[in-house]
Amino acid sequence: MRRPEGGAGRARSRWLFVGGFIVAALVTLPTLHDYGVASDVPNYFTGALLELRWFGSFLHGLVTGSPGEWLRRGVVFDAWRWWRERLPHPPLSRELGGLGYFLLRGVLHPLTAYRVATALVYAGLVGAVGVLVRRRSGSATAGVAAAASVLAIPPLFAYGHLALTDMMLAAFWFGAVAALDTYLEGGRDAWLWLAGLSLGAAVATKFTALLLPPVLAFQLLVWVRGRDGRPSIPWREIGVLALCAVLVFAACNPVMWVDPARGLGDFLAAGFHRAEDPHAQITTFYLGRMYEYRPPRSYPFVWTLVVIPIPLLIGLGAGLLRWRSGLVRLSLPTLVVVYGALMLPAAPLHDGIRLLLPAFPFLCVIIGVGCGALADRLADLAGRRWPGRVDLARVLVMVALFAVPILDVVAFHPFELSYFNGLVGGIRGAESRGLEISNLKEVLTPKVLVDLAHSIPPGSVIDPDFFLEEVCFDRELGLAPADWVVEMEDPGAPGPGARALVCAPGERQDVAVVLRPPRRPDFVFILNRRGIQSFRDRALVRSGGRPYFEVTVHGVPLLQVFRTSR
Repeated sequence: MRRPEGGAGRARSRWLFVGGFIVAALVTLPTLHDYGVASDVPNYFTGALLELRWFGSFLHGLVTGSPGEWLRRGVVFDAWRWWRERLPHPPLSRELGGLGYFLLRGVLHPLTAYRVATALVYAGLVGAVGVLVRRRSGSATAGVAAAASVLAIPPLFAYGHLALTDMMLAAFWFGAVAALDTYLEGGRDAWLWLAGLSLGAAVATKFTALLLPPVLAFQLLVWVRGRDGRPSIPWREIGVLALCAVLVFAACNPVMWVDPARGLGDFLAAGFHRAEDPHAQITTFYLGRMYEYRPPRSYPFVWTLVVIPIPLLIGLGAGLLRWRSGLVRLSLPTLVVVYGALMLPAAPLHDGIRLLLPAFPFLCVIIGVGCGALADRLADLAGRRWPGRVDLARVLVMVALFAVPILDVVAFHPFELSYFNGLVGGIRGAESRGLEISNLKEVLTPKVLVDLAHSIPPGSVIDPDFFLEEVCFDRELGLAPADWVVEMEDPGAPGPGARALVCAPGERQDVAVVLRPPRRPDFVFILNRRGIQSFRDRALVRSGGRPYFEVTVHGVPLLQVFRTSR
């Protein structure tokens, strides 16, 4: 049966959402500029600018009575299907990032302005996780613990800054599940419509969202069985969810306006043809071995275990022991679907936990359940000995569980993606055991670029290696010195030295191919991601002497710069 929440409970939940959102925003927004450009963001940013320009022209056409010029198939494709190989995902995350850029570019750095949307969505996720747990469990302690865990898992905190599709997908996915649960537990019809809008937003963000409808269908199945005691089809709820999803997906994607078949084809190809895409054939170094495209199936489980701080793993374990809890049962379908999908032979497995992000808010829900149970249990024990100190004991338990994870976030900032817990021996143990301790190139932060600009002589020839697109993008945004001569050998050339890759000014492509050998570099940048390192990179790391410059965390290098000419 659907059980409406009382007015006092709704008010407390509302304040938990507001508090979680404000705290998350206060720690995320001021730190947006601290991170380097993550993989793919140059392409997303460029695509967003093209889409913004088209949208502005389209609105102008509406005002002047000539919108048809901007709805021509070729014009729409030119803006919204630019470089499909590198922009395979639907455009909603770029549209939201572009909106932040449009509104705030006059007061913030362009990249920071583009990241604001991700930070606000992440802050909303923090509040939503806390509210769901508070409402379902009736425990404010569990709700606060769940919200805090979203902030206290270091890699999750980093993803709240990086303007990638994955954090928005995770937030919209969670929003759909939580809103539908609120409706099924007695909420108003508005929650059902919100669930549909969240489903549509997820689908308009990334192909992976097609895994979400089975999760929502399972929620509905459990609901109708509990309501009627027999299977039935909730046609009304299915219709609302499907209608909202289709409308949001189509509204966000102008390609669907002019060529629906092509729009759907692009969307489906981004997922079903992933294994055939050469850009997705990423070599991964895992447990000391190289793997083309897919490491073993243990990959997502190992990465999950080694990036969650140990106190929160204890909370996760305690939560799983309460598997009869409605919150745990609500979370398990997403965990089964996400981790199960990654077991399929065609599913990509790389970049640490990036592809697992839709599961992490639900892990935080279970952590909240477990931490709340531990706090309540220990507080009850303390209350028997020291009556009147129950609340103090509960607070002390929460401090004991979250102090170390929060300190880890601070200590690793802004390199939280390189955090590993004590199960693997920290970052040093992770490297020695053959895990990739740097994945998304965010190590090239604005501060690091300033230090490099002071260290590298003006006019030097720079071979940025795996950082080529990011360095070219940084130059365009004024983060890297304009006098660096940036070029490298084209690894896809038919023979050694046949072609060079250089930075190309202009908004449509930040890298160009020139038909000549690359100049001899003065400096070579090497990311400590062993799966993508060339023979030359490995030789320099092994026997190239002391690096000219390096960025380290706890003594482990994330970035090394070698001087190759004197």
